[in-house]
Amino acid sequence: MAGQVTQASEDIAGGLAGYWLRAIDTIPDGESAPSADYDITLEDEDGFDILSGAGADHSDSVQERAIPLVGTTPITVPVGGGLTLKIASNEVNGAKGAIRLYFSKNPS
Repeated sequence: MAGQVTQASEDIAGGLAGYWLRAIDTIPDGESAPSADYDITLEDEDGFDILSGAGADHSDSVQERAIPLVGTTPITVPVGGGLTLKIASNEVNGAKGAIRLYFSKNPS
C-alpha cells in the first residue's frame, strides 16, 4: 500500500489464491513514522486475520519481520482468495512507511 495514512484498509487482488503467506515486514519512515504500537491485520474474505495477531504492536522506529505463529511454532498460511490489509492504532497524520508481504507457492 502506498501513500500517507492514519487508519487504512486496502484490498489486495485475489490473484494470490493458492499461495502461502510466509512473513510480513514493516519499515517505518525515518522522518514521519506511524505511532508506536500500530497494528496491521491481513484479513481473508471471511474476515479472519491470517497473520494470527503477528501484526500487532509494531515499532515506530525499527524494521520488524512478523511470521504467523500457532503458539510459538512458525507456520505458513494458505491464501484462498482476496485479502484486505488494515492499519489501525496510528495517530500520526501523514505517517509513512512500507509493508512487504512474502508469499510462496509451496507451504514449506
